[in-house]
Parts: sequence; C-alpha cells; structure tokens
Amino acid sequence: EYFIGHYPRLRTFLSDLFDSLNISWLARVTASPRLEMILRKKEGKTLVNLINRGAAEMLYPRRVIAAEISPVMDVTVTIQSPEKPKSVSVVPGNTKMEWSYAEGVITAQLPRIDIHCVLVIE
Repeated sequence: EYFIGHYPRLRTFLSDLFDSLNISWLARVTASPRLEMILRKKEGKTLVNLINRGAAEMLYPRRVIAAEISPVMDVTVTIQSPEKPKSVSVVPGNTKMEWSYAEGVITAQLPRIDIHCVLVIE
C-alpha cells in the first residue's frame, strides 16, 4: 500500500517503526517528505543527490505535473564517516551550505533546495 499511496499516517507509522529499530543508517535527511535523497559512490567520492519532487507525496499512484515548485527549506543531511573528509561541497556552486564533522558524522545544512543539488564528499 505505501508503495502506491504514500499516505501520511502510513509514512509516519513506518518512520516511527524504523526509528524504534535503532538502525545505524549510512545517511539520513531531515526535511519535507517531498525531498528525495539518493546516495552514490563515484571515483572515491560520496555523492548525495537531493531532489525536490515538488508537489509533496501524492495520495494516489500518479504524480502531478507542477507549473511551479516550492523550495524545500531547512534541510539537514547526516552521513556516517570514519574520518573527517578533505572537503564537502555542493553543486551547483551557488547553493548555500554549511557543514561540520564530529564523532564520525558529517552534518550538512542547506537553507534551501529549489530543484536538485548534489553534496560532493571527498
């Protein structure tokens, strides 16, 4: 059912269930549910794609076409890393981002994501 509908109560239930399992996720994003995170490794770099799906989750199987997409605000991404990275950057370069590293965790904070950006961790 969730795969088809993404109903808010079911999404909340699943989120609470996963949180109760104390899973040590490699990466997590704290933001609106309309923001999708895709984690990739390429040429020794970790790439975190953040995609604004626009109209939030649909309550039915088909997605809508949107003329305007509201930005996703106040995004926090955490990534487990055994050592401090050499650099953390974001593409496109005009995207604002602050990052820190403490106790094996990279934390990146982005005030706004319009459509798509990629965190590049080296």
